[in-house]
Amino acid sequence: VHGITLKNMKKPIAIILSGLTGTGKSDVALALASKINGSIITGDTSQHIKEISIVNNKTICKGHVHLQSSRSAFDPHSVVDFIKESGNAMRSIVEDSKKIPIIEGGSMFYTHALLTGMQVVPEDSDEIKKFVDEFFSDVNGIKDMREKILQKYPLIYQTVEHITTNERKLKTAFHRQYYYHLHGINSAQLIDIGKEIRDRYDFRHYVLFEDHTKLAHRLSQRTSSILFNPNSYLEVKRLCEILLKLPKWNTYSAPYRKPFRIIGVKEIITFLNALPKLKTNQQKKQAAKKLFFDMMARTRNYAKNQYDWHKQNRNFIPLNRNGRQHEELANIIAEQVSNLSREEYKKMSTRQTIPPFTSTCQELAQLYLSHLDWINVKEELLSFYHLVDSYCSLSPADPISVVAESFFPSIKLDPAKHQFL
Repeated sequence: VHGITLKNMKKPIAIILSGLTGTGKSDVALALASKINGSIITGDTSQHIKEISIVNNKTICKGHVHLQSSRSAFDPHSVVDFIKESGNAMRSIVEDSKKIPIIEGGSMFYTHALLTGMQVVPEDSDEIKKFVDEFFSDVNGIKDMREKILQKYPLIYQTVEHITTNERKLKTAFHRQYYYHLHGINSAQLIDIGKEIRDRYDFRHYVLFEDHTKLAHRLSQRTSSILFNPNSYLEVKRLCEILLKLPKWNTYSAPYRKPFRIIGVKEIITFLNALPKLKTNQQKKQAAKKLFFDMMARTRNYAKNQYDWHKQNRNFIPLNRNGRQHEELANIIAEQVSNLSREEYKKMSTRQTIPPFTSTCQELAQLYLSHLDWINVKEELLSFYHLVDSYCSLSPADPISVVAESFFPSIKLDPAKHQFL
């Protein structure tokens, strides 16, 4: 076990393994768990959704996963819930199983909250939480949220106006500031969720990076494997069916909106809704390629956001894959965890450089698509075209059409803009 013994530690070590999407975090975590007697806590929130497993590229690490709870996509679940669940899981891993916790996942918000804590209003503020939910129940999008705060609470708006893109962050900030406003208290009286966890464990944070040409090629292959699998579309349809059965689904409030933020879900819905309106096979092929590129663009942007976050929060040790297999990377982490003191780890985590991020994902996606024969159907595209044909008669009452027409803009085909289509 690389000399790692819980008895000799001042604090139990807990490893956080994050990184850009598509860098193979799950494979490295599984290899690491087998080497150091570890147990994995899945930190990627989309992996916990029970209704889907293909669209979200769910990875099941059998034999080493401690926390990968299964819940409905529409069940409310927050970063506070994750911190509490992770804390309980880590305690069980260390005290009951005598193993080392490995938190694996790419959600920067969750990872950051676990490492630095999160201040929340006391749990007895149910009335305030209900007020905040009702306050935003009739708005759609962050622009409307900001305008309503400005109109109703201009002083609070001054403290949250810097939040311009993240609806969940804005709602949380408004909740906190409204609590201050109502009770006339300061931040010192708030609860610091996660402090006990930070005090209890010696966290070692490793972040995986990859040559972006290789990363883009891997993301292209992942995207095609999702889109060419008919079950992906059945999963998305199932989400739409569940949504329409929920009370007040047409308000499209935050809990209902969450599963549709998963990359691929919204894109597939708009694509299937557009198919009955497309008259020629060329239009359908063009729409299919636009679906592929829209998913690639969102994946690339998500990877870039992950990169920017890690670049700004440098308390970790970066690991560039450089063609190395996950077993080799797991060995590197295991050796460092075994041999580095806390002080040595801190020095390494503050002086390392990370590789630059380039814009090759879209280029690689185009290159990948150019090798596919979209006119003469190959075997790998056969099921996809059968699926396209089956959805060409999609009725306006179909759950996918109802959700698409309610929430998402119609697909627009622009041959001048995408000449390669």
